[in-house]
Amino acid sequence: MISLTAAAFAVVSLALMVMPAQATVTGGAFYISARNAVGDEASIRVPLPFGTSPWVWESTEEMEMRSPTTGELIAVLNPSGRHSRAEYIDDPAVGMNFSVQAGPSPTTFNITSALLSFTSMDGEARITAGFSVTDADGDGATLTGLGNPSGTQGAYLAQYNGFAGTVSGTTFAEEIHSMVTPAAFTTTVTSIDLPPVGFTSLPITVSDMSVMISFELTPNDLASGTSNFVIQPPPLSTETASWGGIKGLYR
Repeated sequence: MISLTAAAFAVVSLALMVMPAQATVTGGAFYISARNAVGDEASIRVPLPFGTSPWVWESTEEMEMRSPTTGELIAVLNPSGRHSRAEYIDDPAVGMNFSVQAGPSPTTFNITSALLSFTSMDGEARITAGFSVTDADGDGATLTGLGNPSGTQGAYLAQYNGFAGTVSGTTFAEEIHSMVTPAAFTTTVTSIDLPPVGFTSLPITVSDMSVMISFELTPNDLASGTSNFVIQPPPLSTETASWGGIKGLYR
């Protein structure tokens, strides 16, 4: 005979293990565009790797981003062999890491994830993000968040139920609005954990998620960042487990 305590534990454990079905990904793994002060723009689009979750792309290859009309250097992805990465997990979660250097004029960066879609569910979410800015030429460095035009102009934007940065997306978090180095040839770092502990319940059902990183960076300076956006079903407590189910297992 199975004990009542063991039966209750089995019901609660099964409830806690409910996860969304296999996710799908729409769009490339990593897209970055850079635009200089006169409006010249260059971009890099990385296709999604083949296979099943987790879908991961990462590179330390230095990639120059030059104007397609003038050949002028606009920006660099992975300067001096630094690191960029995108990861999509069907739990679900979206991780985006980047490293860039501005060209000789103020440079606007826009980095977007793919859209990770999954079975519609009630959910709770959490973000973690850490950005750094380095003055490379001795005149100070500033990063200014751009974000959602109708939002609060954060450099990091996490949205669900629509591509991040579009009018259809619902914002979970828009953070890191401005960063300034404290002195010449120094680095400043900021990090965000939202919420500080645990997860925040979402007010509506959710079926997809995506991330946009967008900011303006002062000439010649460097910026990098790591981030993770996670959505999960709300865990069920002992109180919400079916008493009838527990009694059925006990019998």
